[in-house]
Amino acid sequence: MTFRTWATIGICVVGVATMVTGLVLGGGPEYARMFQRDQLRSQGISDITNAVNNFYSMNSRIPTNAEYPEFFSGKPGSMFIFGTNHPFAKDQPVYTASSTADVYSLCTTFETEQNRNSGTSYPSTLGP
Repeated sequence: MTFRTWATIGICVVGVATMVTGLVLGGGPEYARMFQRDQLRSQGISDITNAVNNFYSMNSRIPTNAEYPEFFSGKPGSMFIFGTNHPFAKDQPVYTASSTADVYSLCTTFETEQNRNSGTSYPSTLGP
């Protein structure tokens, strides 16, 4: 074999090794999709938290557990209509309101380890 043939083979091997390393370190396309869905979940939790806080500002109380599903009803006055590709379109966060104080929690499940550890795990507290 000539030098040119060996050089071509060497360049191909380096290219394939670089591509494989990128997929292994970057997680590949499925990981990227999971990460993107987790980013949507994180933004959705933030949006819902703002909506609950706004509800509190307008009503001097947090929504009850029974009122929370109305946020997603799609009816006039509902606060959220998530598109069909949004993770919350099928699996909405779990909302738990305390019956004795203006305290609530929002919980959801993340697909990637990076996002599982990035959120806060304490309940939101409102009021003075």
